[in-house]
Amino acid sequence: MKLKSFFKSLLITGFLAFVLSACGTDTVTSSDAGDGTPLVAPSSVSATQGTLEDSVLLNWDAVEGARYYVIYKAIETPESFKAIASAVTGLSYSDTPVSSGRTFYYRVAAARGSIWGAPSAEVMGFALKGAPMSPESVSIPVNEIGQITLNWDGVINADSYNVYRCNVKYGTYAKINAADITETSFTDTTVDPDVKYYYKVVPVNEYGEGAQSEIISGSALQQVPVWPGTPVLSATDATFGEKVRITWTEADYAASYTIMRAPDEGGFAGEYSMIAENVTGLVYEDKDTTIEDMTPYYYRVIALSSGGQSDSGLSETGSVDRSIPAELNPPTTVRASRGMTNVITITWSEVGGANGGYTIYRSTSSTFTSPVIVADKISPAVVEGNVAYDDTSMAPVSDRTTFFYKITAWSTSGVNEMESAMNATAAEGYANPDVPGVPGNLVSSMDYNAGTITVSWSAADSWTKRYTIYRSDNGIDGDYNLISENQTGTSMTEELAVNEGTIEAGVEYFYQVRAVNDIGSSALSDGRSATFTLRVPTNLAVDSSYNWDWYATYTYTVTWTAVKGATAYQVEYYRQDVWNVIDVAGGNTATLTFNSPNYGGGSYPVRIRAVNTTPDPVVYGGYSAQVQP
Repeated sequence: MKLKSFFKSLLITGFLAFVLSACGTDTVTSSDAGDGTPLVAPSSVSATQGTLEDSVLLNWDAVEGARYYVIYKAIETPESFKAIASAVTGLSYSDTPVSSGRTFYYRVAAARGSIWGAPSAEVMGFALKGAPMSPESVSIPVNEIGQITLNWDGVINADSYNVYRCNVKYGTYAKINAADITETSFTDTTVDPDVKYYYKVVPVNEYGEGAQSEIISGSALQQVPVWPGTPVLSATDATFGEKVRITWTEADYAASYTIMRAPDEGGFAGEYSMIAENVTGLVYEDKDTTIEDMTPYYYRVIALSSGGQSDSGLSETGSVDRSIPAELNPPTTVRASRGMTNVITITWSEVGGANGGYTIYRSTSSTFTSPVIVADKISPAVVEGNVAYDDTSMAPVSDRTTFFYKITAWSTSGVNEMESAMNATAAEGYANPDVPGVPGNLVSSMDYNAGTITVSWSAADSWTKRYTIYRSDNGIDGDYNLISENQTGTSMTEELAVNEGTIEAGVEYFYQVRAVNDIGSSALSDGRSATFTLRVPTNLAVDSSYNWDWYATYTYTVTWTAVKGATAYQVEYYRQDVWNVIDVAGGNTATLTFNSPNYGGGSYPVRIRAVNTTPDPVVYGGYSAQVQP
């Protein structure tokens, strides 16, 4: 009975262990392995990492009392372990096949019969086939002078490494190592100091380049500055009224300079204090207003770079003489307005110490030849650090002439004065003229011989560029049409239509004129009328001859001078108290021959007038004097 119970218990326990293993339960444990030896977790568990192409090999130390071992596995993260083998009798296990490059986690438990011991701590393993994975832990040490060194952890299946560099993080990287790198570090000596560089490390094996590392940046420090040969330091002594100018020899590798000063009583042994830093040139002007007049001060210059600083170099004394006017910088931010009416406004930044005012120079040349002074030693108001002056000396402006301006600043000390240099680049500006005035004194004239009407007027003003002329043929208050818009003189001539012009004889026209320049135009002038009247025909002559026929008639031959603007004529002869009309077509016709009525006998007076049949109504000229044949 006891034996049956034992086997029954054993079967139930084994079945339970199998079910729990299949469901992913971590362990089934017992403090006793059945022979009095507890089943402890295996030690020294290891898993291959990339050394095999499609397998992960596990190894562990034997556990006393164990008959076999159980293998657990989790994919990608050390969670959700599942038993993948439950009867491993050796001290190693090959997980085959596995995907290359994926990460796996393993645990190993000792077992005997139905009892499984506690699993070991997890270990990570992976297989790797093909190009190597990316390097880890890439680092660059700081504070290296003249070079940048990269270090990284070795990649298991890498044969060598390449290093790529770029000046911008997400730019195009270029390989900078000429030979294969077989170590896990590389020193880049082809760098400029204080410039940030970006790097990638790429492993290489028989399959080619592997995955790139993360981008890492670094920069090299400059060399520590040194003074070449015997450095030269000088400071002005009573040369200026407001400053001491210090100059020095350039130090090798220097990025900037720091200026130190000590008072007279300190002498060479005095304590120096910094008065300027980050000076990038080789000159510094000490304009401290607390410097005592005609008192020597001691100066030192220290060269600095990102790698460190030089020694303090030499010391030199300098002083100011406040009876000398201050040496001023030329005005800056000089501007000249464009497009204001009859004025150009010049503005510039206030010059500190310009207690003597400013002088404004003007030229018509961009090279600033033959400048003239338009304002001398003026002291205009300062608004928010800017100074302004209105140049109206060229008003009234007749056109948009461009002018160029330069300015100097004046300093004074007692009876002494000093002018600064001019601003380097001349300010360019121009003024617009006013809108023109209304043209006046419109008059018209007519030329019978030429067949023209001329309208003239007085010039509006000196800044008028041209005139536009408008004409109405239906009264002074009628509709005016533009007939000329680029008239540069003060008169305009129109020709008759018979001369291929645009006006008709006998029609009263009204004219208005407007002055125009680049800015705008004036109002229209008053209207002025003009009419080309039909002239009375001249040189009228009549010749008659008797016709020897039984009607007793006469033949009349009438001649005259053609009239400009006429399209026809009316020749009339007076008979029996009535003027009889004969229409003559053609404005250029100048002769007519006709016979007197039957039984006319005698001689009849003749007159003529010109006619323009084009307008409606028809226009008639005046009658000529009567001519008796």
